[in-house]
Amino acid sequence: MKKVLGLIGFPLSHSLSPFIQKKLFEINQICADYSMFSFPAEQFDEKIAFLKELHGFNITLPYKQTIIKYLDDLDPTAADCGAVNTVKNENGGLVGFNTDGFGFLKGLEMAGIPLCGSVLIYGYGGVARTISYCALEKNCTVTFCTRRGSRYRANGLVLELQEKFGVQIAVIEENEIKEHYDLFVNATPVGMFPNCDKSPLTREQVDCFDAVFDTIYNPTETLLLSYAKEQGKRFSNGLSMLVAQAARAQSIWFGVSFTHEQIKSVTLAAEKKLNSRDKNIVLVGFMGSGKTTVSALLAKTLNMELADTDSLIEQRYNMSVSEIFKRFGEAEFRKAENDIALELSKESGRVISCGGGLPIYCQCKEFFKNALTVYLDVTPECVFERLKNDTTRPLLQGDNPEKKIAKLMSERKGIYESVANFKVNAEDCAENIVKNVISAYNNLE
Repeated sequence: MKKVLGLIGFPLSHSLSPFIQKKLFEINQICADYSMFSFPAEQFDEKIAFLKELHGFNITLPYKQTIIKYLDDLDPTAADCGAVNTVKNENGGLVGFNTDGFGFLKGLEMAGIPLCGSVLIYGYGGVARTISYCALEKNCTVTFCTRRGSRYRANGLVLELQEKFGVQIAVIEENEIKEHYDLFVNATPVGMFPNCDKSPLTREQVDCFDAVFDTIYNPTETLLLSYAKEQGKRFSNGLSMLVAQAARAQSIWFGVSFTHEQIKSVTLAAEKKLNSRDKNIVLVGFMGSGKTTVSALLAKTLNMELADTDSLIEQRYNMSVSEIFKRFGEAEFRKAENDIALELSKESGRVISCGGGLPIYCQCKEFFKNALTVYLDVTPECVFERLKNDTTRPLLQGDNPEKKIAKLMSERKGIYESVANFKVNAEDCAENIVKNVISAYNNLE
């Protein structure tokens, strides 16, 4: 029987965690499913019974502290960090762990960056706390760096660490970086997608450090890391840290272990998954199935380029689809549609919303091969209700539009299903549809 695990947080959109966990499962031939479970804070109490049915789960923002009061036991590392990112179900009791420190140390090791000497940590949140613990346990000299005017925000963490480790810890602001340090760690979201033009350090400031570690992994090369690369510094993003955290979680759940090379291979696969976007996502379905809304939300969530075949044809002819039909006829429109499909089949990393008739008349087989093709399934009654006031649809004009819709949908349904490798209920809300599509996309090989 498959064990069920997952990631808990809110909101959850595109995550590499299911992909990474699946790759790690394969190494040790573990029979398990890993899913994403997103719910708002007000539902947390009622979800505890569900969580206790899982074999284990990971926790991300904003619940790394929230979960603690629901746990039956807490690992000392998690107690020190004051945050939990991994939970194991031990005979119905929930035990909390924190694998951030393990992941950070493994990420440094894989990049050949020693944790010694002087360390400057940018940030003062939960990730910064964990990293500072690791550095202080290695007898490093730790300094925290904040934005201008934010020095006081790090005081609570500094007092905590000084009391625990019996050392003095300095706090400086970003404009005060002038001395030499062995290592810089960015423990903030500065530079993370979509704000990829930001960096916690200037190009000149990077020269103050021997090595740079950025806990961000999307993009894989942040502006900060591009500066480090230019100057020949040792550097690493946070992807190997993420994979090592996942590996440590599986060690907790199943008692398995992973070699350096195994973690490295999964990290490389995750990087390829993150960067290559080697598949398009093609949405097919009848008019009124929600392709326009879903495709826009999907493209925004996944940071993928959006293409709408009808819109591309309209741009090419500088007129609406109905005007193209009226002036040139359906044959001309279908030819233009096939030309667009051929062009898009040579692209990658796009979310493509198809006109309702494209799958029926498309002659470009590669268009659907280079894609996760998703059929947005909807009932004739729902289509009519959504479009009954739309005067731009020729099909809805004249007598008995409900009958026309039902007949045409019946004729097309089999074709939609034949070109699609995934079907969703298009009468669900757009957010749930997007979540299901992303889950399927994450599991593509």
